[in-house]
Amino acid sequence: MSAAEVILNRDPLLEISDAKLIRFQSEAEWLSFKSGRVVGASQSPVLFGQGYYGSSAYKMYAESLGLIEREPMSDKRLRVGKLMEPVLRRLFSEETGYANYEVGDNSIHQSIQWPFMVASLDGVCVTEDGVGVLELKNISSFNRDEWTEDSGPLKYQIQVQHQLAVTGLPFGYLFGLIGGQEPFVHRINRNDDFIFKALLPAVQRFVECLEKHIPPEIDGSEATAKAIKLLHPDDDGSEVALDDRFIDFDRRLEELKDQERTISGEKKVLENEIKAAIGNATFGLLPNGIKYSYKTTARDGYFVEPSKYRTLRRSKAR
Repeated sequence: MSAAEVILNRDPLLEISDAKLIRFQSEAEWLSFKSGRVVGASQSPVLFGQGYYGSSAYKMYAESLGLIEREPMSDKRLRVGKLMEPVLRRLFSEETGYANYEVGDNSIHQSIQWPFMVASLDGVCVTEDGVGVLELKNISSFNRDEWTEDSGPLKYQIQVQHQLAVTGLPFGYLFGLIGGQEPFVHRINRNDDFIFKALLPAVQRFVECLEKHIPPEIDGSEATAKAIKLLHPDDDGSEVALDDRFIDFDRRLEELKDQERTISGEKKVLENEIKAAIGNATFGLLPNGIKYSYKTTARDGYFVEPSKYRTLRRSKAR
């Protein structure tokens, strides 16, 4: 008897006893709840430096507290995601033979033991081992190499472990359709060592930052730079005293600038050597097979829209 036949007369959601299922009346209510002092499964990878492009813990902190607006997903991506979901569900069942069920729009599972941990599940699946979570991904072919690993991309492994922590379920399946034509299936078993020793402490530290209004550690990502720019778009002409640790920051920053100038100079010399050697040709071929191209690119003129920005400059003490 197949797994699909076994569960026809029971609701697999009843197998989730460690979390309560909350169904919201609208997407706005659902988004409002997620913007509170809770951390969702797709946010946890950010705390390990494995989030989606354009994310950082500092930016997530500012968004969670409403200090800056959360960047909405494009209407096109939302529409494509909705249209693809039934296809992904069907492909998963065809690839594995396992039945799967959607939880429902505007629904979220909240951990009973750790209420600050929530998860919006793509669905649940039923196998010969019982009920597990299901995470569906529609992926560009450029990211194929990440999916050839045993358990799939690290950020999605963390996302599924978060879902398992919330639901208390023993395993999950990560299903990805690569380039619209190549399915990948990864089973991810619950890892309590990771959940209790790494995931839970990281989430708790972030929630404490939210509760105490203390920003998490600043990193060097573009996402953090963007969040700072949004938080402080203009100066007011005043002067603020910086504490002693910024003396070390200043010293190290100047050291890095010197190194950067040296590296930049060496880089330009090497590039110029190669350009001069190629001359009027289009390509230059190295004995080891590496090829350089030195093509002409024409660009149309354009007018730049007016904008404003802030520049960080340093001046020596008087």
